[in-house]
Amino acid sequence: RWNLVTGVQTCALPIYFSLKSEKEISIIAKNSDGDLSEAVKVGIYPQNPYLEEGAFDSDISPLYVGYTDSKGEINEKITVPSNLKKLYILPLTNGYGSFYEVSVTDYISVQMQGATFEYAPGTRTIVDVTSSPISNIYQTYSIYANSEVNNDGIPLVGTNLVSKETLSPTFINKVNSWYPEASNIQTADLSMNSDLIVTAENGAEVWMTFIGDGGFNVNNANVYNSLFYYNYKSGDIKSRSDAQDLRMTLLLPNTNERQCPSGIKVQLLYWDKTNGTYSTVFPKDTYIGFAVARSGYNKNNKTVNEKDSYAFRNLDYPKTGNQPQGFYFSTPTLNITNKTQSVNRVVDDFNCVVCGFDIRRSDDPKSDFDFNDVIFKVTSSPVLVVKPEEEIPIIDEVHTLEAIYGTLAFEDQWPNKGDYDFNDAVINYAYEIGKNTNNEITKIKLKFTPIAKGAAAYTRIGFGIELPINSNDVDNVTGATLESGNNLATIIVWGENNLFLGNQGAFVNTEKGVPYKSFDPVYVEVTIKNPVKNISMFKFNPFIFVNGRSKEIHLVDHQPTPKMDLTLFGTVNDRSDIANNIYYRMDNRYPWALDFPRATDNTPVWSYPKEMSIISSAYLKYNRWIENQSDLSWFDSTISGNVDQEELY
Repeated sequence: RWNLVTGVQTCALPIYFSLKSEKEISIIAKNSDGDLSEAVKVGIYPQNPYLEEGAFDSDISPLYVGYTDSKGEINEKITVPSNLKKLYILPLTNGYGSFYEVSVTDYISVQMQGATFEYAPGTRTIVDVTSSPISNIYQTYSIYANSEVNNDGIPLVGTNLVSKETLSPTFINKVNSWYPEASNIQTADLSMNSDLIVTAENGAEVWMTFIGDGGFNVNNANVYNSLFYYNYKSGDIKSRSDAQDLRMTLLLPNTNERQCPSGIKVQLLYWDKTNGTYSTVFPKDTYIGFAVARSGYNKNNKTVNEKDSYAFRNLDYPKTGNQPQGFYFSTPTLNITNKTQSVNRVVDDFNCVVCGFDIRRSDDPKSDFDFNDVIFKVTSSPVLVVKPEEEIPIIDEVHTLEAIYGTLAFEDQWPNKGDYDFNDAVINYAYEIGKNTNNEITKIKLKFTPIAKGAAAYTRIGFGIELPINSNDVDNVTGATLESGNNLATIIVWGENNLFLGNQGAFVNTEKGVPYKSFDPVYVEVTIKNPVKNISMFKFNPFIFVNGRSKEIHLVDHQPTPKMDLTLFGTVNDRSDIANNIYYRMDNRYPWALDFPRATDNTPVWSYPKEMSIISSAYLKYNRWIENQSDLSWFDSTISGNVDQEELY
């Protein structure tokens, strides 16, 4: 420790001045059969990312995104804000459960597994169907005997029409990239009819395999949607009222992913309305449409063929706002909006069509347009002879990036203490990392937004960041400059000849009563030549350099780059000990740079002190944190008793 009187070091310092820490995490993923699964995508979030109805909050990004290895495991260290109490671990591959809320500890372990299959004691050799509808409103029929569906409304595997299919995480991840949470496709032409049409001369057999329910598996655990299908010929559907005359056949009474296992497979039956019979072959030119009854199943322990097991709404529904219950159709004409509620796309690599439903009206302000509220695939024999009549194209595949956000605050007078108001250079940042399925990092995206400059008019401040990867592993940098002559990749965002925040005079956004000036962010993307593993955002090393490239100021105990003038260490107030990797500390243990975590990219900037206001006067619990790290939320100005508002900008 440093003796605060003599300034003599007695042992290594325990205080790291970091408001972030690394935690070890172990995750095991098992599929519905209990087998360990490779390439399951997992996200770890600092907040519950779900809004009402299971929609994602697009502002909340995961702290970590990774894929299970060949043993079905993830074993990593993740960077988390030190004041974080809970983490939310989500399988981003359907079929592995919903989310897992865990307390933040030094070691976190989670095993994830989705709903499991239930099996019928025997099989039926003939197809039998109920003779009466399961609704008084529509022609809705069940193809199941009561004994073939469990109390949760899930068909039992082993009956005549129901089997199971093992869906590879690779396939599901591809599907999810086409129907990503919180990313809408409002620009698509939803008036197109993407119902499936049979193209084979001799017709085709058709199956549906359930992938997942992205709409209601978290915040609405007790909502149970029902999936139906119908077949028709060209010209049969002319108006919305024709829904009353369609025979809608039940596929899944309950699509809630907590009960319905991903991979349950049901054969569709062709309804011949002329003969009044079902058969297994759909003739050429037959159209197949699908419908989801939102909140259609009651799950009240009644049998699947009782009308009381369902709560279907009439053609006046669904409504916008708080009454979204009702039928949502893939056929545009059957919806109030004349827009499809299902986007259907061919996946050639897997010989199938994927159908994704959105179960809010397209004119509902609450609709998120992600079309993954109920998602399933359709296969046929012969293969790929059942396709969308009009396929709505994919605009972009979307892949989740892990991210952390924060505010950097620097004192520019190092090795002098300076005025210690931590507003000489204030910068908001976002760090994002993209990975492949081998958990190898392929790109790094950085965003820096200048906020304030409390330095003197003559002070030139540049800004850069050293990344924990070799310079030779960098393929390309856009938006900034990859500096030469460094072993580690060093990115210069604002050069040494630039005045920080431009030619703005002495103080920018640090004096009370002076109008605030906003500045555009700088976006930097680093692509990796040879994908690398084990990059920790905890080791990202941002710094400013003042009045020349050789005077760098870093976070505590972060090493300078090779451009640094090492003779400055140990002068004036600096008590760095290079031999022991101790950098940028004062004899009173105060740092020259701090990194304040923000929950999201839209979280306001850390409220920094006004000009010439020492940080301990503005933040009343700062000294306590310095002494014993007992209050890790001391920097939160929204907490009563933390700040003197008069001392803040």
